[in-house]
Amino acid sequence: MKMKKMMLFLGLFAAMIDLSNAQPVQGTTPRKIISGENQFFMRPQWSPDGTKIAFTAEKNQGIWISNAKGNKLTQITDDNEAGFGFSWSADSKSILARPVVQVDDQRFHQVKAYDIESGEDRIIVENTRKLQSLPVWSNHDASIAFLMNNAVETRNSGKTQVKSASKDTPKAMALGNALKTTAGSETIEFDQFKDRYIFNVKTSPNGQKMVFQVNGLGLFACNADGTELKSLGHSEQASWMPDNRYIVTTKVADNGVAITAAELMLIDTESGSEFPLLSDADYIALNPSVSPDGAKLVFENVKDGAIYLMPLK
Repeated sequence: MKMKKMMLFLGLFAAMIDLSNAQPVQGTTPRKIISGENQFFMRPQWSPDGTKIAFTAEKNQGIWISNAKGNKLTQITDDNEAGFGFSWSADSKSILARPVVQVDDQRFHQVKAYDIESGEDRIIVENTRKLQSLPVWSNHDASIAFLMNNAVETRNSGKTQVKSASKDTPKAMALGNALKTTAGSETIEFDQFKDRYIFNVKTSPNGQKMVFQVNGLGLFACNADGTELKSLGHSEQASWMPDNRYIVTTKVADNGVAITAAELMLIDTESGSEFPLLSDADYIALNPSVSPDGAKLVFENVKDGAIYLMPLK
């Protein structure tokens, strides 16, 4: 009898371990939702309310908006390189970007906020060569923060504070091998990344974790204060699931000149476990973006320059 109880206990224990390592969501067949003749669309990003998708074109030229089904395309700007690192406001009504302005033979950056309903834009920072980061929304959309002269600077966004029961989540901006946050002058330093640089910083929906890439070293996760740093391998372009634990990334292969393959992966930021979501020769899937409800994601397919939607189950 004791032996039977022991075997039953071991069986239940093994089942619990297996369940804890089970894949929480799986990918399904992707569907092309956004494409255009002689157009290469890329970098799709869900709005916070899940009703719209923003994206850009080849070389990050301009920004477009569609509804959640990929219909009713509207170009809100054709500003040069505005599509690199743009971000939605919390109320899903504006987009923040860092376009490039060419004056004679010199390149300058601007910081601009685009109102997607009126089509108007607001210049937050005029032509400058001193901007050190992508701009981020702060203070419940009422402010815009960025790095200049190795310090966090803020400007009025021109928007009314978004009413929210939750506190304003500090945003992190990369400065070399360190991170600066919008929470005062706080600096998070990583001595182990000496002579490297951090990029693609993504804060979890609840603001308690971050993931980011380090050139030559891959993807890392940590708490919002920089503690409990862990390597997550060599995936790229992370997008958080709404559970604040899992991320969707892309694992890229190249031949030294061009990308030859890219596989969508689900990664557990706590255990580091990886689960495949899409591995298909018909797709070179980059820049995944998970919908706010976690039920689907969009990505760009390098093979045909179109945006695809993939339900998750």
